Amino acid sequence: MFFKETKNKLPSEIILSTVVNFVDYVKYYSAMKKIYHLSSCTTCQRILKELKPGKNYILQDIKTESITDKQLDEMKEMSGSYESLFSRIALKFRAWKLNEKKLTEKDYRKYILEEYTFLKPPGNNY
Repeated sequence: MFFKETKNKLPSEIILSTVVNFVDYVKYYSAMKKIYHLSSCTTCQRILKELKPGKNYILQDIKTESITDKQLDEMKEMSGSYESLFSRIALKFRAWKLNEKKLTEKDYRKYILEEYTFLKPPGNNY
């Protein structure tokens, strides 16, 4: 898509072409937006249907492609805390007896990374 044929080019032309193509590649992917969703969540499905995300969006199903440390840290920067991203209505919240513990920001981060269901779904402010 970005990297073109290099046959019959001088080495300096290849380098310049590669640099220009790399810059185009970085610009293209830095303009991409990511939507985290859960494919089994009807709220996520409804929102995606309404949004109709185009080719500038990357969809990441958090059940099949886990959230990375970096992605979660970026979400925390936008929301203000890991606690604000944490779902207390997830079934495992009580099953793991987390409701009996005093959780810290470090704990919230750890549990969200361990279990995708601890990431609060969209539109829920509990």
